[in-house]
Amino acid sequence: MFLIKSSNSQKFPRDKSRLINSIGDFPNIKHIDGYLSKEKINALLYHCNCYVSLHRAEGFGLTMAEAMFYGKPVIATGYSSNTEFMNVGNSFLVEYEKVAIADNYGPYKQGDIWANPNIEHCANLMKYVFNNSDQAQKIGLKAAEDIKSLLSPETMGKKIKTRLEYIAQVTENFTNIPATKLFQSSPSKKFPLVSICIPTYNGENFIRAAINSALSQTYSNLEIIISDDNSTDKTLEIAKSLKSENPQIEFRIICHQNYGLVGNLNFCISQARGKYIKFLFQDDLLEKSCIEELVKIAEKDSEIGLVFSRRRVILEPGAENNSTCVAAYRGTQDLHKDWSNLKTIQSGKYLLLDPNLMKYRLNKIGEPTTVLIPKTVFEKIGLFDSSLTQVLDIDMWLRIMGNYKIGFVDKPLSQLRIHPRQQTQINLTSGKNPQDYQRFYQKILENPVYSFLAPEVKETARKKLGFLLKQEFSQLPNLVEQYRRFPANESVLNNLRKLRRQLAEKLLGLSNEQLKYFYQAEIGQIYKLLLNSGIKNEVLTASEKEFVVNLQNNFSAKNLWQHILVFLLYRFAFQLPINYRQAVLPKWIFTDFLNFIFARPLNFQEVGELEKYCEYVKDLIVYLKGNVVSNSSSAVRQSIAAFLADDLDLNVLSCCDF
Repeated sequence: MFLIKSSNSQKFPRDKSRLINSIGDFPNIKHIDGYLSKEKINALLYHCNCYVSLHRAEGFGLTMAEAMFYGKPVIATGYSSNTEFMNVGNSFLVEYEKVAIADNYGPYKQGDIWANPNIEHCANLMKYVFNNSDQAQKIGLKAAEDIKSLLSPETMGKKIKTRLEYIAQVTENFTNIPATKLFQSSPSKKFPLVSICIPTYNGENFIRAAINSALSQTYSNLEIIISDDNSTDKTLEIAKSLKSENPQIEFRIICHQNYGLVGNLNFCISQARGKYIKFLFQDDLLEKSCIEELVKIAEKDSEIGLVFSRRRVILEPGAENNSTCVAAYRGTQDLHKDWSNLKTIQSGKYLLLDPNLMKYRLNKIGEPTTVLIPKTVFEKIGLFDSSLTQVLDIDMWLRIMGNYKIGFVDKPLSQLRIHPRQQTQINLTSGKNPQDYQRFYQKILENPVYSFLAPEVKETARKKLGFLLKQEFSQLPNLVEQYRRFPANESVLNNLRKLRRQLAEKLLGLSNEQLKYFYQAEIGQIYKLLLNSGIKNEVLTASEKEFVVNLQNNFSAKNLWQHILVFLLYRFAFQLPINYRQAVLPKWIFTDFLNFIFARPLNFQEVGELEKYCEYVKDLIVYLKGNVVSNSSSAVRQSIAAFLADDLDLNVLSCCDF
């Protein structure tokens, strides 16, 4: 049953008629119009399976809160006062677009702004709730829990008591009430709101200290947002107890599915209402004057996009015997000293020209806990890059530097805690960091968001990327040697297959410019070593055959040489699904490619392959003689002649009858 409840429809006869005509004779749609008693409204809310409110503006959102109290999944426009208690963890928020009001509607005047909800998105959410009743019920249970916590008589009573105490203080015990609104005389309102965003996941060991450091700030105009990534320990229990003990602070706890670190950071940003965002990781701490000092600098210049400070580094007790933690502790001290000329306020682009930019430690600002960022910065340059894990902060800091001024406070205003369970240490021990740096350097080289970087910076990034690529395949020479000595060793062969696939993925991910550069350096050495290892003569596994078929189906002129080189790692040139006659040979691969196209397998694995290869070679020789050598420049003819004389394996001609 789909029940539509309305009131005052007599004032909108045309709209009422359209609604009735749309319902028609559908027996499972019912329309109720008019005012109902509170008991009947409560009965409707109590007995429904889902409550939907596609409002354009809300003073509070009472019926939504009441439905949530009863444990109902609620679908509502993600706009206006209902977002004070509704979030992605306890309800279904409908997307919207802010629009200007065309005509006067009661208290809403023409030209004012309200929300225009996305009807299609709402319909999809309604379908989801209908088709996934178990999951929707869980959302409803979470809604009931949150409402009973956020809007309980005890919680609201404490807030009212705190407000009345403040009013009594500024009005001489209610005897001198000013004509202006009381909130205008509140000292905290002279300063911009700062959102302290704390992304959490199973942080019960440290979260109490982190939240207390936020509650202890000398800066008063704050909101605290706990964005929890589906913790299974006591993180939420601790956070809720601290929230109930501090009703004077706007304190929201939002629980949601597991977004991961980057997704959780970006979600925090979307929930923040403050002018500035102050990140605080669950295992870090803020000094009492941290936000006050950072805001003081940020407010001096509207062009500042980031303010950071020095920080203390704490080695957690018990981590002294962990070599990775000790190395991290030593390597994270005094990051700011890596800058050659750091000032209180300076252009970010000036810092990007620092000769030390790509030297020493790459992150010379610090972790998200060390910075304060205006929320408008994220609206301009985008959120944290979800493809990065370890260097997501470095990427963000550089992007901000390319567009804004940077502020610096020469005081330790936060504390970084080093311990084995923190994400940074997990990333280090998992061995995923090199790949993350590779993605980052490739982004610097290819992505237009880094167009502001100087050519010498990009060249350094290119060299660093080349070094990482070489390091990634450092075991290849030893594996090739083992394979040649023991070709029947399954373990060696499987490892070699993995490296081949790894190299193939690298090649396919390179731009044309990068391919040319790296083929003449690190990639080319790795490629030729693997190509000449003999592994091409092994029968392809099922997954390798699938990979090659997909490769053949996706050959494109835009990335032709990436596809050709990868194909040649698995198959031979006479099996290429393209006409080599159409290939324009770049100088950087000219001689190598001549070797590649003449190569033949040790054993032909399929019936007819020998004949196919012989026809291919005969055709190739005739083509080179008649169409390349005779019509090419002397330099090309000399290169081909040198290849035929010095490099061509004449055994390839043994099967050909000229």
